[in-house]
Amino acid sequence: MIGKKIAQEPFLLVCPGKPKNGWWFIDSESEWGWVQGDVCQGTVQLYCRWLKSLADTSGSDAKRIGLFGWSGGAYAVTEILAQGCIPLSGVGLGAVHGHGQIDDTGLPSHLAEGATEKFQAYLKRLKWHKGCPWIEATHGTTDEESKWPDAQEICKALSSRQQALRKPCVNLRELAPYEQDVRPKKKKNKTHHNYFNASFLREEFLVALLGGPKPNYALWHKQQAARAAEECAWDTPADEQPPAKKIKPWADANAEPWADPNAEWWSGDAYEADGDDYQADGDDWGWDQGDGGLGLSWHNSSARVAMLRAKAKAKAKAKAKPQGQKAIQLRKRCGSEDCQKGSQARN
Repeated sequence: MIGKKIAQEPFLLVCPGKPKNGWWFIDSESEWGWVQGDVCQGTVQLYCRWLKSLADTSGSDAKRIGLFGWSGGAYAVTEILAQGCIPLSGVGLGAVHGHGQIDDTGLPSHLAEGATEKFQAYLKRLKWHKGCPWIEATHGTTDEESKWPDAQEICKALSSRQQALRKPCVNLRELAPYEQDVRPKKKKNKTHHNYFNASFLREEFLVALLGGPKPNYALWHKQQAARAAEECAWDTPADEQPPAKKIKPWADANAEPWADPNAEWWSGDAYEADGDDYQADGDDWGWDQGDGGLGLSWHNSSARVAMLRAKAKAKAKAKAKPQGQKAIQLRKRCGSEDCQKGSQARN
């Protein structure tokens, strides 16, 4: 089920478990296991036999079996392809990494040489896979866990074999930071490695994975370019931006109507300067009630923010009501004629 849409036909979703004491098909689960460990071909063959048993199960359509994985799972999918598994209708790779690394970036010095050698051996294995009618890879260009240069080399190796087999090359979807499930910032998604939903939770992906029509990548790239241009507006100097419309001052309870809006407010720095815990598209709101500032984007609904501003203002006002105010009101009542008459009667 994607959003409010329900699958129009029955399907079987199987999630294999990662082997114990290893990183999928690498015999080490330490911090640098994917660099230090060696590949276990016997384990890869075991998973290939398991896939075949699924295809032979009564009720399964052997012509419509897709395989997809995320991060370490995507690496496992590539090793299964390289080993030579049953024919697949489609393959999806999200945040893929390899065995080893293309260079020594971020690696301890004593692991650098071995990491590059293992990565080259891994690419050679990929260049002998049996091919697939459709392969899609989605990767964040700023991902700090599964490196973008490594993903590019992996896709090139897979595409090289696809071309030799006269099959379509890998469709590589490049994601910018603002296209991830959570926009990277100081407190959330620090390593830019959170885009599972953006990779797989798409109707067109699941349809193509099981042999259906393929996504319109030309349209996707066009939409991506439009979104990128919109995001670039944050970096546009204030004097080069189009004049803002005169709207109600919902962003600041003490501000005058925005006949001439504050240029700093419209800058991308408003994320960090005003919003301590900003989340894209209105999922999470944070602001400094001291100066009434908010951090948000042009895409957010002004009505939504106005409502939040009104609630915050009312809440802050209720909390800020001093105890002395009650005493002042009491003194005022005591200074009234009724209070004075009561005092004289007691005397």
